Amino acid sequence: MTNFVSITIDYETWQPIPPGKSINWERDVFDSTDRLFETVESVGAHLTLMAEMGEFFWLTENEPATADRMREQWRQALQRGHDVQLHLHPSWLPELGARCVNGRWCWDTSKAKAADYPGDLAELIGRCKRKLEETLQPIDPEYETIAFRAGTYQVQPFRRLFDALVANGIIADSSLFAGGWSPERGYDFRLAYSSHQPYFANPFDPQLKAPPAESRLVELPVFTVSPDQRWFLDNDEGRLIFNRFAKYQRQRSRNSSYPRIQRKADHLLNTLYSCLKPWRKRVNQLLPRKIAHRMTGYRPERLVEQDYFVMIGHTKAELDHAAIADRLTRLRGEFDVEFVTLSRMARMALDELQRSTRCDPAEEARYQIKRKYHAVMGEVRNDAQSHRLQEMVPMDRTRLLDLGCGAGYWSERLAQLYPWMKITGVDCGVDLIEKANRLYASSGCQFFVGDFSELAFDDNSFDCIYADNKLEHAYDPSQTLREAYRVLAEGGVLVAAIPSDARNPQRVCDNHTWKTVPHEVE
Repeated sequence: MTNFVSITIDYETWQPIPPGKSINWERDVFDSTDRLFETVESVGAHLTLMAEMGEFFWLTENEPATADRMREQWRQALQRGHDVQLHLHPSWLPELGARCVNGRWCWDTSKAKAADYPGDLAELIGRCKRKLEETLQPIDPEYETIAFRAGTYQVQPFRRLFDALVANGIIADSSLFAGGWSPERGYDFRLAYSSHQPYFANPFDPQLKAPPAESRLVELPVFTVSPDQRWFLDNDEGRLIFNRFAKYQRQRSRNSSYPRIQRKADHLLNTLYSCLKPWRKRVNQLLPRKIAHRMTGYRPERLVEQDYFVMIGHTKAELDHAAIADRLTRLRGEFDVEFVTLSRMARMALDELQRSTRCDPAEEARYQIKRKYHAVMGEVRNDAQSHRLQEMVPMDRTRLLDLGCGAGYWSERLAQLYPWMKITGVDCGVDLIEKANRLYASSGCQFFVGDFSELAFDDNSFDCIYADNKLEHAYDPSQTLREAYRVLAEGGVLVAAIPSDARNPQRVCDNHTWKTVPHEVE
């Protein structure tokens, strides 16, 4: 297994300006970047400059000579084997009012996020991408702008930005770090899916993993050794580059010790937990969390074979170049580290993720059936939760669809609870529906094989849909919900239970396609 490391540098000056600082492009951008080139080249590494395009467009209108210097340094970066990708602070854009009057700098802080851009965001991202490619393709005809980072991690809300990035062929975002939280700047990554490994970003919130049908943009999070502890080059952090990585490797080594013994012990604990079903409520109250986690058998997903780590720094920071060079050398010498540009990392991660993601709804359905087959065909039930959900079905309904009915067990109970209702069960598993028809079919309860995302029912066919822990298995939850809406009559209601397993991303069920949190479900 190789540890791929990308050293990314936000290529920018100050905004806002901290006390005691001032904007100086020569000092904070050009000279600093030249020294960084020399530092990383001395150890055979590569940089990725995240070019701040709002600032560049402002300079193009107001200080064109400085903008020309920027373009020239970007070209030098490619000539020296480095990379340049897209960074954006929208409030720097000249059309949003950024200005300097008598030495006083002003920005519209209400336009600090891409989501707040008042114009066509896709056009803006396209303009940034075109400018970088026009500048750099004469140096490298194969150069592409394919990676993005939001200014000061202000990437939420994400939907508009996601659509704009995808529309312009951007394949990767690197705007978040696990555990990050800033009410002042309006980002919250405390539920981040990964501390360093790539995944497909949810279009609504990039810290969440996307369902298969929405797998279009790779998230490359900035590496955090522990929540909110970013892998930084800046200031004193430069002397800790090696220590931070070594700490992670020690933690990983401890977690992987004696895997065979652990697997056997975990299997025994899981079996014991299953046997304790009648007393599970009391057991859950008494068990220490570490033991409870092992008994339930969930483990973090492994989406890619290699390990990917993004390091972040800033040209304007106080950089200890000697310490940085020494620590990068130690990383390469003591760990299997390969330094790569962010664009190369993005392409490798995309390739690995595409190979591990089921891209066909039918294939995903077969996998879901296989994973749940024995549970659905057997007698294991979550009685308390399901009974509570069934009690929430409105009494005045007459036509109910049990979406993902499995082998028909709960459909039959619904028919007993509400004998005046006509119950229709649908599931994609042929064996499941055969069992349902064999055991539970009646004049008031019928079952069909069907696809969640393409229901074979007319519009307005039902006044209630019951979905008991099923939506999290959908290949395309959005399309499934659109279908549910279509087949519901006016005033119809969806009664659903969905596990909120994105709340604990290190312990998720690997066959849940939709990793949810309440705000994303809403």
